[in-house]
Amino acid sequence: MPPFVTTALRLAAGFVILLVMLWLGNFAAKFLPLPGPLVGMVLLFLFLNLHKGPAAQAVFACGEYFLKHYAFFFIPAGVGVMVYTHQLQSSLLGIVASLVLSSLLSLVATAVTMHLLIKRRPGAPAQKGATSHG
Repeated sequence: MPPFVTTALRLAAGFVILLVMLWLGNFAAKFLPLPGPLVGMVLLFLFLNLHKGPAAQAVFACGEYFLKHYAFFFIPAGVGVMVYTHQLQSSLLGIVASLVLSSLLSLVATAVTMHLLIKRRPGAPAQKGATSHG
């Protein structure tokens, strides 16, 4: 069998396993208070940790192939932006304002969190006013 056929079959097998795990996750989510894709990822994690044979290698090969061509998956989003350009232009001020405000809010939240974590860390440097010069 030519190598490209073997590779194609291996990628197809990996993709089928990924789809089966997603389907199982969606099915299990009907009985659990969790999203189906999350349950599917947990099932896939368990499968890959328990099984090291050719099926797991096929999943890894499929994942590597998807990551190699990751930019391809952004094409539909880019087309969607181009299709709705007129709506984006009419809401440009709101979009820019929300992006700037959410970025500033994220920056402030990160700074406050880091400040609190650094203060809680053992051996953290003392505050300026608390040190004594002797």
